[in-house]
Amino acid sequence: MTQITSLTWKPEQTELLRTLVAKGVPPVRASAIFKRSPDAVKLHAQISGFPFPDCRDAVTEQRHKQAAVRKFLGLPMAE
Repeated sequence: MTQITSLTWKPEQTELLRTLVAKGVPPVRASAIFKRSPDAVKLHAQISGFPFPDCRDAVTEQRHKQAAVRKFLGLPMAE
């Protein structure tokens, strides 16, 4: 069952969330810090103008970094 609450965000919490998003902290970890659901944290970040990056973008970026390291080391490319 989903519980709907009306917890308001304090300005300090919004600034901390902005900092966490900028540092690349995942939404799940940020939600643990604020003791709120990941969806509530992602929604507040989006409404406040600094959404979390799409998780698919993060995976793609990681794969590009791994490919560059493999190429530098002369290792075969992963499939």
